[in-house]
Amino acid sequence: AQDEIAGAWSEVKSASNYQLIVKARSLDHLIGSARAGALILQKNYSQAISEIEEVLASGSVPPASGELLLLRADRSLCLAASGDKQKADDQIVAVDACGLTGLGPDDAALISLSLAQASSLLGDGDSANRYLESARTKFDDHQKNIESLMARIARFSNPLSITG
Repeated sequence: AQDEIAGAWSEVKSASNYQLIVKARSLDHLIGSARAGALILQKNYSQAISEIEEVLASGSVPPASGELLLLRADRSLCLAASGDKQKADDQIVAVDACGLTGLGPDDAALISLSLAQASSLLGDGDSANRYLESARTKFDDHQKNIESLMARIARFSNPLSITG
């Protein structure tokens, strides 16, 4: 697990460096979200909350995006892990009220997983199980999408299979 976390940090640093080199700012919220995710994997919840708050305060996260809900779900997990049960519960309720309809299955799976973990830390096993089942379903949907895309592009990997 530590190797995976180190790999995640390496990828985040690489993306940050790339943005600096090309003087772009369009990926700031995604890089900040990735940093928060890596901090959560390290169980550094207080620093992850700070990173999440900074990204949310920047105003760079598109309002109707899965990224916004993921940041809020991750914040609920960090709050629950830090013992701020009321704020964590309020955040879970707010994210849940937004719903996951219309989001890609990858975003929906990650959001559901964070909500499951937060709910579990709050002692709400029923909600944790419901969110975990949603995460599994959305992950399966995401895997099917990947398999479908791979099947569609497979013919382009062999130049002899392209006709016409």
